[in-house]
Amino acid sequence: MLEPRIVDRESFTVIGVGATGQLGEFNYGEIWEKQYMPMDALLKSYSIDGGCYGLTFSEGDHLVYLAGVAVAKLPVLPAGTREFVIPAAKYAVFECLMSTMTATVQEVYGQWFYKSEFELDNRAVGFEYYLPYNGVGEMQMEIYVPVKPKESPPSEQGGSSMKVFEAIANRRSIRNFKPDLVSEEALRKILQAGLLAPSGKNNQPWKFYVVQGEKRAEMIAQMRAGIVRNESQGNDTGSAKYTIRVMEQAPVTVFVYDRFGSPPWMPQSIDQNFFDVVNLQSIGAAIQNMLLTAEELGLGSLWICDVFSAYEELSTWLGENSALIAAISFGVPDEHPVARKRKDFDDLVHWV
Repeated sequence: MLEPRIVDRESFTVIGVGATGQLGEFNYGEIWEKQYMPMDALLKSYSIDGGCYGLTFSEGDHLVYLAGVAVAKLPVLPAGTREFVIPAAKYAVFECLMSTMTATVQEVYGQWFYKSEFELDNRAVGFEYYLPYNGVGEMQMEIYVPVKPKESPPSEQGGSSMKVFEAIANRRSIRNFKPDLVSEEALRKILQAGLLAPSGKNNQPWKFYVVQGEKRAEMIAQMRAGIVRNESQGNDTGSAKYTIRVMEQAPVTVFVYDRFGSPPWMPQSIDQNFFDVVNLQSIGAAIQNMLLTAEELGLGSLWICDVFSAYEELSTWLGENSALIAAISFGVPDEHPVARKRKDFDDLVHWV
């Protein structure tokens, strides 16, 4: 298991260069190579620690990725740069190499949080710190993940079943979202929870497409085109028009595909049907993992099947020819509906 050091870091300022967009749109290598490196000598002349920083933060309805250095407060910024003040926070600091960064991040969100005494602090800003490098060997780095103590520490078995049950009981289908963006750390944790779901023969059949920012307008256009097509064919689109309103509000929508499946109108063998049933169960587990993790993080979610009204349009837009299973919208909830009535326990549970 990873063994980070826990530090309380004071607020500090980073100046640098970068790009705006949404999570998944950034070409990090290109930002560092084509934007940062031409200004490396200038920026390093202001650095207070000799290293470099990479961080993502929200700005309006988009995200900013900034590659830069930590500095003392400057009266005037160098031309072509911008600054961001990282607020004071508690961090779990994970040491790794450039080549192991992705694996380290996956282990942090997939295993370390589960067994640790901490949970993600969504209000703070995480970042990568690249240690001073002399060009020899591989670059060393540290990943700063903002954390806060869990309300109750994990049990000796490695987790608290009461917290899981509490998330299950408190979860609601949210149809009204605030405009606040979902942080990169929270979204990564939600997606990693989906990737950790059990699956038949460990096939991991899921594939996720994350839509946010300006791409949401394109998504909504595809939804509307699908509804028009279906209605022109005399098909009932149910509550899809209402669902569009929800998807327009939500800052993030994730489309879930079965990468081994095929569109429902394609002929299939009996063996393939059984295989699909197993994969659907696995994908259902992945979706539930994401819903419960969102609940744990204080975010709302809506599991959506109305996307089938625009099945063809959405799949063409995403360039995907496997089986569309569902979509999930995420965001800060602007409501907390009362729990819907459940059927009686004894009517549905039979002891053999």
